[in-house]
Amino acid sequence: MAENQGKAAVTKKSPGFAKTVNYLLTIQDIDEMINEKQLQLDELRALAGGFRGIRYDGDRVQSSPVDLLGNTIVKIVELTREIDSDIDRFVDWKRKIMREVDSGVYNLRGRAILYKRYFRYMSVNSICREMKISTKAYYRLHDDAIRNLRRKLEKRRKR
Repeated sequence: MAENQGKAAVTKKSPGFAKTVNYLLTIQDIDEMINEKQLQLDELRALAGGFRGIRYDGDRVQSSPVDLLGNTIVKIVELTREIDSDIDRFVDWKRKIMREVDSGVYNLRGRAILYKRYFRYMSVNSICREMKISTKAYYRLHDDAIRNLRRKLEKRRKR
């Protein structure tokens, strides 16, 4: 319930506030995309592991040769390279955003909230329990941290 209230609260804030939150949420979006590709890779590997040896005792039929195992292995290699590249970009992007949070949010508790919420994907309730704060205190610290980060990002864009 508190999670949905938090999402609704973002839409009631200024457009700059929502834009900053969405900027932070891109980390989770990219991470989820990489996880989906990893699932595809796991499926391809399972498929490749399911190929059996060729049987020569059956009837021979004239047809064009199809190398299903070879094609699957090529797909595995290509997808593995793509995932590796995505992970490199993800790590760089996450590091960049973390540096922006570090330099733009001076309140350590507010910074901790942003780290837990947007880099560790923790729920509001879990953060409140871990930090031993109320939901009201969470939103006050979170909103202040987002506003400070937004100011930092706006200054950077004006340069």
